[in-house]
Amino acid sequence: MNDVIKKIKELPILDVIKNLCGVSVGRNEMMNCPFHAEDTPSLKVYSKTNTFKCFGCEEQGDSIQFIQKFHNLTFIGAVKMIADYYSIDMPKHEQKKRDYSFVSGYNRVSDFGNYALTKLNVDKSLKIVKYLNNRGLSDATIEKFKLGYWNEDAFNKGIYLHNLFESQGVSKDNFSSLDRHRGRLIIPLFNGNGSQVIGFASRALSKEDELKHGKYINDVNSEHKYGYNKSAYLFGYHLLEPKTFVYVVEGYLDAIFMHELGYNAVGIGGTALTDTHAGVLMKKFKTIVMAFDNDKMGVTKTFENLIRFDGHDVEFVLWDSNIKDAGDFCIERKSFKLTEDLSIGNIIKYIEHLWHQDYNSIQTDVDKRLEFCELIVKSTRHFEPIMRAEIENIIVKLIGEFTSY
Repeated sequence: MNDVIKKIKELPILDVIKNLCGVSVGRNEMMNCPFHAEDTPSLKVYSKTNTFKCFGCEEQGDSIQFIQKFHNLTFIGAVKMIADYYSIDMPKHEQKKRDYSFVSGYNRVSDFGNYALTKLNVDKSLKIVKYLNNRGLSDATIEKFKLGYWNEDAFNKGIYLHNLFESQGVSKDNFSSLDRHRGRLIIPLFNGNGSQVIGFASRALSKEDELKHGKYINDVNSEHKYGYNKSAYLFGYHLLEPKTFVYVVEGYLDAIFMHELGYNAVGIGGTALTDTHAGVLMKKFKTIVMAFDNDKMGVTKTFENLIRFDGHDVEFVLWDSNIKDAGDFCIERKSFKLTEDLSIGNIIKYIEHLWHQDYNSIQTDVDKRLEFCELIVKSTRHFEPIMRAEIENIIVKLIGEFTSY
């Protein structure tokens, strides 16, 4: 293994970064640091020593450590990734090669699904595109996210999906997980730099399908090291801009709607935000803006997930009472029914906002108001004493106003 590491460290670090991270280094070997948010390049690459150092966040190391941090890998995982790419022989006990044919196959299948949706102009595809346009998504956004549709009728040539997948390098073992997305809106899941499709999600296009299989289907976790893993995956991550803040939404379409309107956003594919999700976001962004759905589940999960961002700056979207989620917001903005930008506030403003809007009838239901207060107290008990006292004071104030009516 030491010989392998030595060979890797002798590789030109500029090539390793470009080939395995999809980013190029600018003039004077400077680049925007991918490990924290910034507008001015502060990461210096030293080609003579094959090392790097960021003068902003202090991250530094060699090419192995760069790949490890960029792709969220273990040290050995980064070594294997580089060795695989550059055909460096691993020790015998490490020589089991991973099959990456599914990755290139997924890329081609994704392109075909996008073509079937946007270019064939068959009735079903046209209806789907019209539905997306009516929801506020432009053709450019549909193309940017490579949204697609898999159905034999749409292909218009009698090509069965099974044969198509196999011809594009997708093994029979992987087919069963892909085939369940048949007849639904297909959402390709890209890796961190957008160079590879590592999985698929899909959305029901009929009530019948929604009742039978659910509104959304997430791909199963891949057996491959660089495949899809729901607990670590952030949808839209490859499109994030180097800003100081990021919006965190629930679903894939929520993230797509936010990008349609120009917001820096990622989706977590539900409400199960993990420590891995939080860790990646906190390392890259100064401020996390929570924008979960404006319903009981969304609000509950927003508060429950606060502990994962302990000590970090967290803001909240203050949804209007008639807006359920990012999709509704996009429709309202696109139809010019809503002209204001998103309203953002800290946790105190968020609590007051929820209290005063018609949130699950808590305005008139004493039990629900008490349940709401218990949720806040329980979810913020890890806060610093000063902030916790401020939250408790605002709760006491709001309860006092309510009981005085």
